[in-house]
Amino acid sequence: MDQTLQKALDQLDQASAAVRLAVHNLATAPGGADAAGDAAHALSGGAIDPFVFRFAIFVLAIFVGYYVVWSVTPALHTPLMAVTNAISSVIVVGALLAVGIAASGIAAG
Repeated sequence: MDQTLQKALDQLDQASAAVRLAVHNLATAPGGADAAGDAAHALSGGAIDPFVFRFAIFVLAIFVGYYVVWSVTPALHTPLMAVTNAISSVIVVGALLAVGIAASGIAAG
């Protein structure tokens, strides 16, 4: 009985250390989704793949976006889409710049 209890306590200590490490990584990592995926992976003992965790967030974002767009009144749909397209273009330009800087060899990371 004492061995079983000690084994359970050791596993609990390992899990709490993994959670502390994952929370620390989440707070200091530049990619929040990566750290959240790593935290889910650590909390589940490796049962949840970080890719599956990120894919689940992506699917939830699709559903939220669908319901948000379809609940907008027709009068506001055009301005909303204009702003959305502007934001998307800024993101694409930023991604192209990031790839160009990394490919040129002058990237700092």
